[in-house]
Amino acid sequence: MGKWMVVALSMVAVMGMLTGCGDVSSGSSGQDSPQEALGEMNQAQRIEVKSVASDQVQHTLTEKKELEKFVAKQRIEEWESESRIPKGAKPSYEYIFYQEETVKAGEKKEKDAPLHEVARLIT
Repeated sequence: MGKWMVVALSMVAVMGMLTGCGDVSSGSSGQDSPQEALGEMNQAQRIEVKSVASDQVQHTLTEKKELEKFVAKQRIEEWESESRIPKGAKPSYEYIFYQEETVKAGEKKEKDAPLHEVARLIT
């Protein structure tokens, strides 16, 4: 009986650890910390620059060096969290960050996998 209890508890513990490895960002409330935002932005594979006034994509960044340079210029590590946009602030541009979905254990990476939005930055 004791041996079966150890096996059962071990299985429950492994299941708990595997469940904890899921994508927690899907339940995001949009209130990511600057460190979480930096992680998402650093992994971007495409950034679209959109004019808020015209709602048109002005530029698309896809080259790794361009993406890294853009994210570095944002100095996200210096940001402070705000719950609201300051009064009188008028948005000009929207930056939309995209990346492929994370390949999970046992899955194969798709060739030309679709990109999914992971973050937005409005200035």
